Amino acid sequence: MRLTIFRYNPQVDEKPRYESYEVEHHPHMKIIDALQQINERYGANIAYRSSCRAGQCGSCAVLANRKPVLACRTDVEDGMLLEPLRNLPVIKDLAVALQSARPRIASLRPYLHRGGSTPGGVERIELSRLRALEKPKACIECWCCMSSCPAHTHTKEFAGPALFRLLSRFVHDPRDVLDRLGIAVSEGLYLCTTCGTCRAVCPQQIDVTEEIRQLRHRVYRRELMP
Repeated sequence: MRLTIFRYNPQVDEKPRYESYEVEHHPHMKIIDALQQINERYGANIAYRSSCRAGQCGSCAVLANRKPVLACRTDVEDGMLLEPLRNLPVIKDLAVALQSARPRIASLRPYLHRGGSTPGGVERIELSRLRALEKPKACIECWCCMSSCPAHTHTKEFAGPALFRLLSRFVHDPRDVLDRLGIAVSEGLYLCTTCGTCRAVCPQQIDVTEEIRQLRHRVYRRELMP
């Protein structure tokens, strides 16, 4: 099988290039297996991320034929094109700088805000609130949604689906007292086109479009619309 792979080292290369390699196919072979074989067979030294190999850490996400996927869960195909995720700086080849998003994530204050004194003992949460809270918590931070989102690609005023998923997680939590809705509006809540691309590429099948719709409903009820 032949694979074409994006190659670029910004420290030494003037511009990116594409190189093709042949791999020996095995049953149930994943993209990660093919990349490992290429590095071992050709000494290609292709940079890519890999950790759990079980689809739980999200670190191995790449573009396969221009679609964001987890390299450890996606079958390799003959003629496949492999590229780094969009909307993130390339460190080298298929490895992108995920840490570049940390300052904006930190600005969302992504931790529980309790306000005054907290009650002692077990806190009771309604089952419906708990279930709503668990959906956005399932994110593995693979950044597939951020790479595929047309609104985030067009303008960085829109924080992107992964960050709104994070905001939604705290909005659903009845213990949190921070004004998450005001933050959502300032981060471009109404720039989302609700195209559903983020939902289509999410390995965890999180419906971020629905989470954004619910955020807009809450904003409307609070009369916080821009």
